[in-house]
Amino acid sequence: MYSVGEKVDDMIIQSYEGMTENYVRLFKVKCAICGAEKVIQYSRLNSHKCTFHNVKTCDYCHSADKNIGLTINDYTIIKRLSRRYKTSAYYLARCNVCGMEFETTIGNFKRYGTKHENCTCHIPKNENLKRFRKIYSCMRYRTTNPKYTEWYLYGGRGISSEYYADFMVFYKELFRSYLEHIEKYGIKDTTLDRIDCNGNYEKGNVRWATCREQVLNQRRYYEKS
Repeated sequence: MYSVGEKVDDMIIQSYEGMTENYVRLFKVKCAICGAEKVIQYSRLNSHKCTFHNVKTCDYCHSADKNIGLTINDYTIIKRLSRRYKTSAYYLARCNVCGMEFETTIGNFKRYGTKHENCTCHIPKNENLKRFRKIYSCMRYRTTNPKYTEWYLYGGRGISSEYYADFMVFYKELFRSYLEHIEKYGIKDTTLDRIDCNGNYEKGNVRWATCREQVLNQRRYYEKS
């Protein structure tokens, strides 16, 4: 039995990963040369198969991988990952517009959407994301739709949200602070507020505020101060 930290040829034992349903022992190893990590069976480790840097599953072939650097529309493959799905390798892709990164197989990368508009599909799941999206939709609706009942208070008097026309800009700039405000004040007391109530929804003029702060920042109070 191997111990954590022990070196077998080019591989360093990282951890014991347990057994499969067939009682095959698994170990997580890391290549001392390139840093690639993988999980291999005890028998392969003990027989010195897959324990050298120049085996197919190691990172030696990654630098020559023709898929790295591949750009389709707004996305680029930037790195090959160690995990696999059956016979398909996983890659890390990045949006050249907003910087969103996500994992994908090369087949899915070529087959599905590769435009910036699809970045919202790659946002990590979060229980507070649904309400965050609703806040965004309401902001856009009251500044772009003349049919909104209180249009005269927003878009009707020139208040714009065009800076946040792209949801990913809104997400990148405000989601983390949204979660921090929720943690401190609770979800029901977290609202989107304009610091200057006569200004637009744009960077530097938006914040998360409590309901009380929202009321005290209305025009009737703002203009008096």
